[in-house]
Amino acid sequence: MSKKYLVFFFVFIVICLLTPVYFMADDWEHLNWYHQGLPPYTLIQLFYRHTGLYIVHQLFFPLFAEGYFFFAKILIYGMLVSSSFLICDLFIEDFRLKMKNSYLFILLPLFMSFAPNQYEWNYWPTNMTCISSMFLMVLCFWLEKKYKYYSLAFVKNIAYIFAGFTFESLIPLAVLLELSFIIYREKRSFEDMIKKILNRTLPFLIIFLLAKYKMNSLAPFPYDAKWGFKLHLFQQWLSIFFSHDYYKTRHLTGSVVALCLLFLVVMRWRKIEKDLFFKELFLFFALIVGSSYYWLIQDYSSRRALGGQLYFYWGWVSLFLFSILEKRKEVGRPIYSITLVFILFTFIHHGHVFHTKYNEKFAIDRNVKKAKSMLKSYEGNSFHFDAHFPRQGIGRAWNFIGVRQLNGFLRHSLTKEEQAKIKFEDASHKRKVPPPPF
Repeated sequence: MSKKYLVFFFVFIVICLLTPVYFMADDWEHLNWYHQGLPPYTLIQLFYRHTGLYIVHQLFFPLFAEGYFFFAKILIYGMLVSSSFLICDLFIEDFRLKMKNSYLFILLPLFMSFAPNQYEWNYWPTNMTCISSMFLMVLCFWLEKKYKYYSLAFVKNIAYIFAGFTFESLIPLAVLLELSFIIYREKRSFEDMIKKILNRTLPFLIIFLLAKYKMNSLAPFPYDAKWGFKLHLFQQWLSIFFSHDYYKTRHLTGSVVALCLLFLVVMRWRKIEKDLFFKELFLFFALIVGSSYYWLIQDYSSRRALGGQLYFYWGWVSLFLFSILEKRKEVGRPIYSITLVFILFTFIHHGHVFHTKYNEKFAIDRNVKKAKSMLKSYEGNSFHFDAHFPRQGIGRAWNFIGVRQLNGFLRHSLTKEEQAKIKFEDASHKRKVPPPPF
């Protein structure tokens, strides 16, 4: 095996070891139901809106719930990096040969997989399970395009629909992948490009929307679909896409994304034919429309709604940055130096996020010890914890928001003997949802 591949696997394992994944937000609620041997109520409800999420969650979340974090990260990050590899293989000429000959291209799939403006897919167990559906989707896309197995178009569309039912942001990602292939690989005229993208995406989009509408009618999600353009929600999208995140790095995130975009556009304008420049602007406009889905249609404000699109966007920027590093003699020292600064800035950004998440993990561990200490001297069976107890020492990230999260924290962190001393608050749901059909 080539030394470069050994370097790749070594760096990948180090990333899996160092990346601070722990429970937050909905994870605690799902843990509450998991440790009672019951399926999460919210997940049953989501079955009728996110069938794929229900399936992949039930397959992968137990790995986190049982403490197999490292194994889960290897498995899920492996699918994430594999998706990046397949995309590189399609969009970079002789990519595998370049991997064998250059450490730069060995590291590209890893760099693409951990976007500086994307946290929820990489660090949140509940959402990380969505990556498996993205990998299936990208794999089918790669097989059809790479080997021209056009008979796989039907299978690929099924994978797109399943991915969309895992998380809706994967549907715009599917459209963006098809669009980018038409622009960069097939290099069609603008008019022909529009015809082809409609031909390749309308069938699965129509099927997905009709199926989603029908299943959602069986158990409506609290956030109803409200068709129509809402300017304030579009403005909110701009805020979240460029700056806002759960870990409140805000302008640090926005700087990386905005500067990379500006750099990309300027370089294309100066170095590449104008036709490609305008197509890339069109591609970015399509990215905006796809990313605005939740805000313009679903009326739901959640950063994870951008998961697929942010993965696509950072992958797009990564390919460009690494192409500059490859052609460093041609682009000149100033451009080469600026590119290195961008990449360095990305690592600084990740370091800031890692620092924040590790501090919160340590704070949660301290709260577990504190809870155990408080229960040690208690002899009764009705000890009461305030819903905000687990939030002590936690920063501004979203970790605990209510009773069900508190109960999940207690059931996951304490022994059966310790739990017997606690008076758990009522975490029942008022709404009744039919169970999934299997």
